[in-house]
Amino acid sequence: MIFLSLLLSCKKDVPDIYITGTVIDGKSKKPITNIEIKAICWKYGTSPDESYSIMETKITRTNNKGKYYIHFDKGSYIEIAAQLDKLNYLHKSVEINRRVNVIDFLLIENEN
Repeated sequence: MIFLSLLLSCKKDVPDIYITGTVIDGKSKKPITNIEIKAICWKYGTSPDESYSIMETKITRTNNKGKYYIHFDKGSYIEIAAQLDKLNYLHKSVEINRRVNVIDFLLIENEN
């Protein structure tokens, strides 16, 4: 019984993961092109204490349809941000449990 609980508690990275999504303007509902997307992928690697031991960062931009694509060799947790300008961005954090992950952003401009 102890062996089974140890086996079930082992955390593993998901291999060959893809992060994709679309950035949409909240007012016009149209895709936004050329928005910077920054993704940080946390990996367990061979950590004996089941903590994240590796971090990899990738940056891309949305295409002419507002879509972005990022690939990591493996991972367990993603922090991802859509950069609106130098001061403003939207941030999401997602635990990875499958190869293909869709993370969309709906950007709404603040009206001051």
